[in-house]
Amino acid sequence: MSKTLQAEIDHASEEDYDAFILGYGLSSNGIIGIHPQKKRLIIPRIHDSISLILGSPESYHKQAKQHPGTYYLTPGWIEKGETPISKFNSFAQSLW
Repeated sequence: MSKTLQAEIDHASEEDYDAFILGYGLSSNGIIGIHPQKKRLIIPRIHDSISLILGSPESYHKQAKQHPGTYYLTPGWIEKGETPISKFNSFAQSLW
């Protein structure tokens, strides 16, 4: 993931932006090693990106306590017709 993000940031660095805001949490370490060359990079200090969708880490923890095991799907997942479970199943089938 970090290679793909770095490539996108490098490509977009030529545009007329002051900074990049990455809407991603720190939980999977997918942003380790990302360094913008010409622009400032802003990353929220949250453990899970679902906290951004729900508004705060407190909201996320409240929801997780009330509805454990909930999967949150962003428009990108829905537009592609995929889910984390379908991606896992597809990967698992390729191993068998």
